Amino acid sequence: MLLVLGYALLTPVFSWGQQKLDDLRYGYPRVTQIEGFVGHGEVGDVPTHLMALNLHGQVSIIEIPGGDATQVRSYAGPYLVGGDGRYVVPHLSLRDLTGDGQADLLLQVRDEIVVYVNENGSFRIMTPAERSAVMSASLPVAAEAAP
Repeated sequence: MLLVLGYALLTPVFSWGQQKLDDLRYGYPRVTQIEGFVGHGEVGDVPTHLMALNLHGQVSIIEIPGGDATQVRSYAGPYLVGGDGRYVVPHLSLRDLTGDGQADLLLQVRDEIVVYVNENGSFRIMTPAERSAVMSASLPVAAEAAP
């Protein structure tokens, strides 16, 4: 009984503490950022700057190609539902998932990953067919059963 009472009292305290820690790390609204060479107008050693912004539960990605603020692009991300949607931290990473030699953009929110394919100097949402191809290529081949 004491354990249940302790859990009931401490859970909100830990949730509040995590939220305040995220406020210090990512600000409010939640913003994360990365830089990388994605082939979108980089000149010399100036990478493309990417920011993920969770503005009241709507995630947006802002791209500054090659650091040129006159060429800013934005991409719509998912809406985050639930009471904590506006506090979720969006994380970005770059990785070539399609095998074309260009870094694709991955947005992680909660336990979901949204893939933006790098194509023709821009990013676009991965299609279901592309997702199936990537998933099947990354799965290990099952060993054949012995007779």
